[in-house]
Amino acid sequence: MDNVTIYEGSKPGFRSTLDIFELPPTDVSVEATSWLTVTPSTSIRESYNPIIFNIQATQTQYYDLANSYLYVKVILGRQDYI
Repeated sequence: MDNVTIYEGSKPGFRSTLDIFELPPTDVSVEATSWLTVTPSTSIRESYNPIIFNIQATQTQYYDLANSYLYVKVILGRQDYI
């Protein structure tokens, strides 16, 4: 494997998840976490409309979208049975 880097002077590195022989550092950047349940702000009973969620911004919280989950419960059926 060549040591090709994008930036001149940059050293090649590996993901920390591949380093299984070293004790990983402790992440002290997060003081607390919490879960937030957000319901749609639009009607989901109408056909072919987008589902819109309004999440209000705050000065004291950070929303980590990389660790967010979308829980969806749907019922599929033919139109004449609904």
